[in-house]
Amino acid sequence: PLSAADKTIIKHLTGSVRTNAEAWGAESLARLFATSPSTKTYFSKFNDFTANGKRLHGGKVLNAVADVTDHLDNLAVLHGTTLLVDPHNFPLLSQSLLVTLAAHLLALDKFLDEVAKALSSHYR
Repeated sequence: PLSAADKTIIKHLTGSVRTNAEAWGAESLARLFATSPSTKTYFSKFNDFTANGKRLHGGKVLNAVADVTDHLDNLAVLHGTTLLVDPHNFPLLSQSLLVTLAAHLLALDKFLDEVAKALSSHYR
C-alpha cells in the first residue's frame, strides 16, 4: 500500500499531471489502443479516435486518475458494477499511463499499481 509519504508525493505530482493532462492522456490512450486494441470496446461513448479526440478524452482520463488520489476506496464499485469493465484491462491502462508519465515524470509506478489493485478488488 501507499505510505503517507507516497501519498504526499503523488498529490504533489498531480499538479503536473493536470497541467499536461490532454497531451499525456492522448499519448497514454494511443499507447493503450496500439498495444491492446480490444480495450477500445470499453470506450464505446468515445468514438473519435482522431488525434484531437484522443487528446480531449485522454485529458478526461488523466484528470480522473489525478482525482483518484482521494478516492481509491470507491473505484471498485463504480467500475465493477456500473461500467462493467473487465478487470484485466486496469493493469493495461496503468502500464500505458506509467510509460507515458515515466517519460515525463519519474516515480508513479507504485501509485498506478495501487489504482489497478483498487479497481480490481471488487472482483475478488
